[in-house]
Amino acid sequence: MGLFSFYTGIIYNDVFSKSLNIFGSYWYVNSTRLPPATLLTLKNTMLDPADCYLQYPYPIGLDPVWQLAENKISFLNTYKMKISIIIGVIHMLFGVSLSIWNHLHFRRYINIFCEFIPQVIFLLFLFFYLCLLVFYKWVWFGPLGGDWSGPYCAPSILITFINMVLFKKADKAPGDCKVNMFYSGQEGVQMFLVLAALLCVPWMLFIKPFILRSRWRKAEANKVNIY
Repeated sequence: MGLFSFYTGIIYNDVFSKSLNIFGSYWYVNSTRLPPATLLTLKNTMLDPADCYLQYPYPIGLDPVWQLAENKISFLNTYKMKISIIIGVIHMLFGVSLSIWNHLHFRRYINIFCEFIPQVIFLLFLFFYLCLLVFYKWVWFGPLGGDWSGPYCAPSILITFINMVLFKKADKAPGDCKVNMFYSGQEGVQMFLVLAALLCVPWMLFIKPFILRSRWRKAEANKVNIY
């Protein structure tokens, strides 16, 4: 727990709730667009990330300039939510993966086929796919994307996941954006993933009881009544 508290502190550039500036900020002001004299007279100025930000990732954590942003709370909340989902899915996959060692140790091979495999498929096809969309959105969409991959054109992951589960078509692209999905063929892929995940539910619930019932019947049939 102590190590993870250090890790999250580095991610958010905080120590005892005080901001740090370890690597410096990658934010700068373009003097051709915002002269220093003009900048000093403006208390709140909306800076364009495409014009005032170095075009390569920050080494680790958040840029300290976010401490001055007006949308700091809303940005950090969405960031923390995505990080929590990613870490939570990794924990679930790790826990399910540990169960296979118990099944092998006790030689319960039926549990591997009827529990472990459908559980892994269910997690990968729904929640791990959600994590992939998070990383895809972080990498692909940016301030230089324009009408194809600009930040305004980035689809909502929450709405995408809801439409995926409900088999609904993607919403219309906002404004002048030319895309309303993360990639081509997205609807077909998501329909396959949801159907495969749904098939895992009866797989986990019904196949094992039928197999155990069949084994019990065979064992009862092999018994000999000596009376």
